[in-house]
Amino acid sequence: MPHPRHVGAQVPPVLRCAGHDTVSLGCTFLHLLEIMLHGHKKESPPPPPKRRPWRGALKRTLIALAVIATALLLFQASYVLGTARMVSVADRLRPLPGWEADGDNVSGGIFCIGVDVPCDSMWRQYRTQRAVTASDIRRISVEAGLTGQVDGDCKTSPLPPNVTSLYEACSAKGVIDGYDVKVRVLKHSEDDPEGIIQFQLSSIKNR
Repeated sequence: MPHPRHVGAQVPPVLRCAGHDTVSLGCTFLHLLEIMLHGHKKESPPPPPKRRPWRGALKRTLIALAVIATALLLFQASYVLGTARMVSVADRLRPLPGWEADGDNVSGGIFCIGVDVPCDSMWRQYRTQRAVTASDIRRISVEAGLTGQVDGDCKTSPLPPNVTSLYEACSAKGVIDGYDVKVRVLKHSEDDPEGIIQFQLSSIKNR
């Protein structure tokens, strides 16, 4: 005859797997059963970062600009350094007061390609409405380091009487620090008061 159930009797507690109430064998079985039924929980991968095409284009543009700027700086630096000695010689040729600058050209540097104008050469030009004399050219050339010899009187035309053209009225030339230097005065006619004065320099290697 079965024993009567006492009033207030408790049902055996469900197997718990936490803390000191863990029963090793039972917990292992429950864990395996959970894996078989549900499998391992896998965390979802993070969303891929948003692509911004404009950033790549901006980066490439900045790199291209940096390369171009560097090339220009190198070109300018080589030009200045390569022509500095020649320009310093030209600076010894000082125009007289009242002469107006009328252009110049400097050719040189390691990137120079002498096609129309030879490399390592330059000229400066001035104009004046005052008569230029041989004494003026002699003084300029002597102060620069030339001998002071002047060819021509800076007025008389070497052309035939019936020919009118720009002519060389006088000149002084020589060598200064490895450069052929020439100072010359050009005129359109003997009666024309305007004079064109040119300072020309070219490396002796260009001979």
